[in-house]
Amino acid sequence: MNKYLQDYLISPETGDALILTDISENALLYGQLKGNDPVDIFNIVNEIPILLKHNQVADYNYNILDIILKDRTNEICNEILEKHNGNHELVKEELDKYILYEYGKEGIVKAFEEYSIMPEDQKLLWYAKLDKGQENDDNSQIPLSTLNDGISYATSENGKKRVEMTEEMISKWACHLMDYGRLVTDNKSGVIVELATGSGFGTCGVINSGLGNSKLISIDIDYAAAANAIGIAKYLRQEEYIDSLVANFWFIPLKKGSIDVVCSHYGLDEAREINRILVEISRILKVGGKFINVSRKDPTIRIRQTFSNIQFSEEEYIKLASYAGFYCGMEALKKEAEKNKLILEYHNVYSPKHSHERIISVFKKK
Repeated sequence: MNKYLQDYLISPETGDALILTDISENALLYGQLKGNDPVDIFNIVNEIPILLKHNQVADYNYNILDIILKDRTNEICNEILEKHNGNHELVKEELDKYILYEYGKEGIVKAFEEYSIMPEDQKLLWYAKLDKGQENDDNSQIPLSTLNDGISYATSENGKKRVEMTEEMISKWACHLMDYGRLVTDNKSGVIVELATGSGFGTCGVINSGLGNSKLISIDIDYAAAANAIGIAKYLRQEEYIDSLVANFWFIPLKKGSIDVVCSHYGLDEAREINRILVEISRILKVGGKFINVSRKDPTIRIRQTFSNIQFSEEEYIKLASYAGFYCGMEALKKEAEKNKLILEYHNVYSPKHSHERIISVFKKK
């Protein structure tokens, strides 16, 4: 991590400021961040700070399945992943059959209804627990397989692959990406926070537009995904301008009013309890700061893909999405954003031939 980053960081446990315990080069790779409270001790792993609440895991999160399978989510998903050697088509097919057989349409609706009336603190619990058999020697929050992926992703070789994949996607369907990057980097200064590094397409779009004197902090809950930003930075020789964090969007570990731009490339589409995320976005943004978002125009795509073997109407899909605080379309996002002083200034719909329609929207904090 870059040393400047500590000036922005707070604990997800207490909200107190964090500082490096050592500012040597090695400590920036594998050091610790501490606060005044004994609970505020967080590891830096291969230059990525792990700023999660201590009961959370730095791994991919099954937001939809969590609601149905609860604390069995990772156990069931990992078992099926292992069975099919990571073949995602076969994994999805078996998960669909499992959910249909074990729960059916009525069971799914019941699970979503029960979730919708839970107190907020229970909704924000992290169901995925670290498998003790996969824990690392230092008892970190990163499952061993994810740690190994992350170490390989945080390389120039992986960065090159991500940049080339992005260029290919722009030529095929990511017709919006250049506009997205231009909007995010418009001022060429200040601090930009990206929510959801993912595969790095949005990250590449932002960097390729020219950061100028801006700093980019890319955040993901999944350690391996967060490492993509480091790999891209190394390949493009932008390390001094780009940092990565592992954090939960419900508790963004950055100081109030410290950020100039927050951006997200399909991050909200992959999350639940969006109202809570918008509270956090508004909290960290300066007055006059911007939130630039890319989301699917059709809010039912992701939940339809999860329950493809079960016949729900579009109205039923939207109802399920609203129960879970998922992205429910542009109008719903606009209304929820306004509650948090984020006012829509601009939006545009992109309609590529061989992919879904998507919307870029720009909100300004008043």
